[in-house]
Amino acid sequence: MLTESRIGTVVLRSKNVERARSFYEDALGFVPLRAFPNSVTYDAGGVKLTINESSDFGKERNPEGDDTELLVFHVDSVDEMRTALEERGVEFGQTLRYEIGATVDCHDPDLHNITLYEPSAESLTWPSGKKVMEIVNSGKSPGGTLLGTRKLLYLFLFVRDTLEAAKFYRDSMGLRVIEEDPEAGVVKYDCGGLIIATHLVGGDAKCAVDMDLTYEKGVVASFSVNSLSASMQSLEARRVPFVEAPVITPTGGLAKFHDPSGHLFYLCEGPWVVEPEAIQTKT
Repeated sequence: MLTESRIGTVVLRSKNVERARSFYEDALGFVPLRAFPNSVTYDAGGVKLTINESSDFGKERNPEGDDTELLVFHVDSVDEMRTALEERGVEFGQTLRYEIGATVDCHDPDLHNITLYEPSAESLTWPSGKKVMEIVNSGKSPGGTLLGTRKLLYLFLFVRDTLEAAKFYRDSMGLRVIEEDPEAGVVKYDCGGLIIATHLVGGDAKCAVDMDLTYEKGVVASFSVNSLSASMQSLEARRVPFVEAPVITPTGGLAKFHDPSGHLFYLCEGPWVVEPEAIQTKT
């Protein structure tokens, strides 16, 4: 089980890393921590954000953008961040304001959804509010006003069935539930420096009413584990389906599995957690 594990890296699969880097660095203001010919890694607060070239996604990507997986960044002001990024050529959708606060989204060149989130005062009183502020206040925040200086709070994953997802994330993966909203079909899980939130397709009138989960996904949450073999044995005992045989080296290992709605995860042991080029060669 992954109860004591944490997400160390969020990997974005890209058709063209150089094009993606131009967007993340020139438009969003991210500064590379490490760069390789086919991958680049950025600091995203409690986790690392890696863009990794994947020449073949297997199935078709949604040509209108992948909104089944949301990278949700904390911002102090949605309006101010939106204005700053629009001046750099970023195109946004409609700003939404309701009880959770304010949100607005855009897409990167590979059609990954990037959402800006300004929490409301009310939302910070909810059970998840403590975790949100823990992430926001952790570590050092670099100076600057662009998104590259903000922290990744949530990875929202839209799912086809709330009960099915809960059995997988809570019971099989062993993730700790922070908060549940049955009316909206949302469950939030503690993954260390990041919150995973599963959201039922059609569970909220404000979003996800018409969403196709059959398209290929392009975001991978990578869990750091001390022992790949022990973690795999524990998860396999709970019927977590691994995609293929793990790749093992003298210094680490990598294994892959999907949730019931098709979202991909890595288990990483050793230096692969911090050396994305090793992951790149195996996608």
